[in-house]
Amino acid sequence: MLGIAHGQSAPSVYVQSALTSQDLLPGEQGSVIVRVSGGQPDQRPPTPEIDGVGVNYVRTQTQIDSQRRLSYAFLFRLSPVKAGSYTLPAIPITVDGKVHRTDPVDFTVHPIDKLISLPTGVAGQEIKAAWFTQKSTLYQGEQCQVWLRIYVPRSMFIASWGYPDAEKVNCLAWRFSPPGDNVTSEVQLDGVQHRSVTYSTNISGIRPGIATLGPAELTIYQRRSIIDPRRGSVISDVPIKLNLPQLNFNILPLPAGAPADFNGAIGDFEIDARCEKTTLEATEPTEVILRVAGIGNLETLKAPVLSSDAWKIIDTSKITRGEERREISGLVTFRQLIRAKDVASPPSTIAPYTFSYFNPDSKSYITRRTDPIAVTLSPATAAVTSSPTEEAGTAPEEMRGIVGFIDRPNTAAPSGIMHSFSRWGWQLIPALLCLLIVAPAIRRKISAARVQHPDQERKDAALKKIAQDADARTFYRRAGRFIEQWLSPNPELETVLRERDQLCFQPETEEKTPMPADRKAEIISLLKRCSKLTLILLTSLATLGNLKAELPPNTDAGSQPTAEAAWKTGHYQQAIDLYRAAYPEPSNTPADVLYNIGNCHHRLNQPGRAALAWRQALRADPSHQKARQNLRFTEIENLAEVPETASWQKLLTYLTPRSYQLILQASLWLIGLLVLALIIRRPKGAVLTVCIILLAITPVIATLGAVATHYYPDGHTFAPLEQQAIVLESATVHDQAHRNSTQISQLAPASLVKVNASRGPWTHITTPTETTGWVKTKQLGKVAD
Repeated sequence: MLGIAHGQSAPSVYVQSALTSQDLLPGEQGSVIVRVSGGQPDQRPPTPEIDGVGVNYVRTQTQIDSQRRLSYAFLFRLSPVKAGSYTLPAIPITVDGKVHRTDPVDFTVHPIDKLISLPTGVAGQEIKAAWFTQKSTLYQGEQCQVWLRIYVPRSMFIASWGYPDAEKVNCLAWRFSPPGDNVTSEVQLDGVQHRSVTYSTNISGIRPGIATLGPAELTIYQRRSIIDPRRGSVISDVPIKLNLPQLNFNILPLPAGAPADFNGAIGDFEIDARCEKTTLEATEPTEVILRVAGIGNLETLKAPVLSSDAWKIIDTSKITRGEERREISGLVTFRQLIRAKDVASPPSTIAPYTFSYFNPDSKSYITRRTDPIAVTLSPATAAVTSSPTEEAGTAPEEMRGIVGFIDRPNTAAPSGIMHSFSRWGWQLIPALLCLLIVAPAIRRKISAARVQHPDQERKDAALKKIAQDADARTFYRRAGRFIEQWLSPNPELETVLRERDQLCFQPETEEKTPMPADRKAEIISLLKRCSKLTLILLTSLATLGNLKAELPPNTDAGSQPTAEAAWKTGHYQQAIDLYRAAYPEPSNTPADVLYNIGNCHHRLNQPGRAALAWRQALRADPSHQKARQNLRFTEIENLAEVPETASWQKLLTYLTPRSYQLILQASLWLIGLLVLALIIRRPKGAVLTVCIILLAITPVIATLGAVATHYYPDGHTFAPLEQQAIVLESATVHDQAHRNSTQISQLAPASLVKVNASRGPWTHITTPTETTGWVKTKQLGKVAD
C-alpha cells in the first residue's frame, strides 16, 4: 500500500514496501523493496525486524519511472527458517524532515510438502513446482497476484525458459511475466540444492461463480550431452514439457449499496488533486492533475468525479503506466481539462473530486474526497473583441499571438458550371483553336463518300418497310417491333403500342383493314422524330445530372451569427459545435469557417486540433494567408515536427496550387498551338517572328509552373494529402503496436505525419525526420477524410 502526503504547495510523497514474493519455503530467500517517490529520503530506512526471519540490507537504487519521476528503492533480503505466517512491519522513512510509514505486509512461509513433483525423463533429476496466490476467494473485478514457482535441481543447466500457457475460465489474466533475473533464489529440497524461478501474473474474475487458471503447459530447454550415432557426444538443447495443475478461485458478487459515483474500483486507494494554473480568465481552460494511489485494479480505474456542475469537463486522459501497468500496487495519473460554465459569474474554487471504491478487506464501499482548490477567475466582459491579436502578415517567428477571428466569414461557393469551367472547361478554347488550325488539312483528307453505321442502315430500312405497308395489322405489328427494338418508350409511343394490341391481338381474318393515311403519316413522323432524339435526350440527361451534382451545397447561413456571438462571449466550444452542425463535412466547409474553428480550438488550449482545422482551411483555399500564418506560429510555439520549408517557397503561397497548374497547362497548350501553326499554316513575316519568340519563352513559363506546383509548401512532397495527419496531442512513438513496446520518440501537438497503415487502435506513421513507428489512432486527425 502507498502512504500519501497531501498538500497543494509541495508535491506529494509516496512510500511503498513490497515483497517480490509473499510465499516462500523454509530456507528460501526473498526480497523486500521499499520505494520512495516525490522526494529524497533524508537517510536509509532502518532494517525491519521479524521474529523467526533474518533480514539484511542489500543495496540502494535510484530509478526513473514511466512518468519521468525520480524514485528511490531500498532492497532488503529475507531468510525464513520455519513455516508459518509472518508480517513485515511498517517501515518509517524520513523525507524533508517529515516521517512517513509504509503499510505492514503479510507473507507466508509454506511447508515443503506443498510442492508437486514433475518428472523430466532423466533419473535423479526431478523438478518441483507450486502455485502461490494471495487469496482463493475474490470479488467480481478484484485483482489478485498469482505466482508460479519452479524449482530445478542445481545440476540441471537450463538453456531457455519458456512461458506457461494456461487455460482461463471465467477470469482475465495478464500473460505471465518472464523469469528474467528471478533465477537467483536457492533452497535445499530432499537433500538436493535447487534453484527457483518465479513467473507472475494478475488475475481477476469476470462473473460470480468458479474461475480456473490452468491446467498449464510449460516447456523449458535443458542443455545436455547426448550421443549422436555419427558424431558421438554432442551438446544439444532438449525440450522438457511440464504439465501443471489448475488453480481454482471462488468469485463473489459485489454487495449492493454502491455509491452513485462508483465506477468499478476495487482495492484500497488514496486520491490527490492538483492545479498549477489557478489565476486565469473565466473563458480560459485549466488543467487538473488527478492521482490515484493504492492497491487494486489500477489498470481499469476511471478518473475521480468532479462533485460540482459549475465546471465543464473538456477532456480527460489517462497517463500510460508503461511496465508498471502489470502491478496491482502503484500510482495512476489522470489529466483533466476543465473550464468554468458561467463566465459572467465564475466560481471561486474547483470543487472537491470524489472517488468511490469497494474494499474487499473491510467488505464495504468507501468514498475519498479531495480538498477544494482555490482559483481566481476574472469575469468575462460582455463581448470579446474581434480585433486580431496580431496583424495579418506578421512573420510567425515574431508573433506573440494568433491572428484574430473573422467576424463575417466568406461562405460563398463557386457555382457548379463556373467551377467546372475553371477546372477543365477552359481547355475547350485551345482545343477549338487547334481544330481551326488543322481543319483545312482534315477537310482535304475526308472522303466524299460516307459510310453509315450498320444499325442506322437497318433502322432506315425498317422505317421504309413500315411506310410501304397498307394493311393496318401489318403496319402496327412492324411499328410495334420497331419501337420495342430501337426506341425508349414515352406516352406517345405507348399509345401506338396500345392501338397495336387492340387491333392485332384479335382472331385472324382473311380481310385486310386499310391503314388510314393521316394516322399512318402521323406514326411514321413520330418514329422518325423519336429515333433522332434518343441519343440527344440521353446525353442531355447525363449533362443535367453532372451539373446538378456540381451545385454548391445548401448550407444554413443562419447559424453563422450565432457562432460569432458564441465566440464573442467566450463560448468557444459552442461556436465549434454550431459551425460543425452547419458544415458536418470538413471537405465541404469554407476556408474562413475552418479558420475560425481553428481559432476556437486555440482558445481552448488545443493546439493539435487548431493546426488540423487550419490545414483543412488551407486545403480548401491554399492562398488563405491568415490560416497559414496561425498554423506556422502554432508549429513554432509547440516545437512541432513539420517538413522544412525554404524562405522562397513561402512566396509561392500568394497564389493557389491550382493557379500554377493552370499556368503549366496553358503553356503546354500554347506550345502545341505554335508547333501546329508552324507546321501546317507556315506563317511568314511578323507572325512568324512572334511565333518563334513565344515558342522560346513559353517552355520557360511552363517549367516555372511545374516547379511551383512541385515545391508548393502544402506538404504534398512529404505525403499525399489523403495520407497526411496531424498529431492532436502529445504522442509517444512505439516500435510495435502495443503500449508495452519500446518508446522511440515523442511527437509534439500540431506535428505533421504520414499515415502508412492502421491496425486496430494503432497507426503506423512516418515523421518528417524519417522516424517510423506506431502511435495511437485517437491521437491523430486526418487532414483529408
